[in-house]
Amino acid sequence: MAARRARDFALGAEQGQLGDETLGYLQDEVRRITEQYPRVPLPTLFDDLAAAQSDAFRLIEGGRAGLRRCGSST
Repeated sequence: MAARRARDFALGAEQGQLGDETLGYLQDEVRRITEQYPRVPLPTLFDDLAAAQSDAFRLIEGGRAGLRRCGSST
C-alpha cells in the first residue's frame, strides 16, 4: 500500500510534464523487475510488470510526455 502511494505521488508530482522524478521512478521499477526476473517465478512479477507498463502508457497517452522531451524537434 505504501509503495503504491509513493508511486502515485511521484507520477502526479510533476503535473503536465514527464520530468526527472517520473523517469527515475519508471527506470528504478523496470530495473527492479529485471533484477528479480531470473530469481523469482514470472507469475510473481506480472502485477508489477503490468503496473509499470500501465504507468508508462498512461503518461504517454495523457500527453505528459511532450514531443520535445522525447527527442523530437517538432
